Amino acid sequence: MTYQASGNRLEARLPSQVFFRANRHQIININFISSIATNVDASIELTLNNQTKVEVSRRQSSAFKKLWSL
Repeated sequence: MTYQASGNRLEARLPSQVFFRANRHQIININFISSIATNVDASIELTLNNQTKVEVSRRQSSAFKKLWSL
C-alpha cells in the first residue's frame, strides 16, 4: 500500500515501525512489500503485494538498507 505524501505532516503522524518514505512522493507500508530488488546502478526497487513497483530514492536507500539489514 502506498500513500501520496505531501509534506512531513502525514509522515510525522504515521508509526515509523510500519511506514517508510521510499521517495519524495511515496510512503509505503513495509508490511506490503513482497520483494526487494537491487538494480545494477545500486538503486532499490520494491514490489508491493498488489504488484506496484516503487523506486527507493538514492537518499532513502541507505536508510532502507539499514532498516532491512541489507
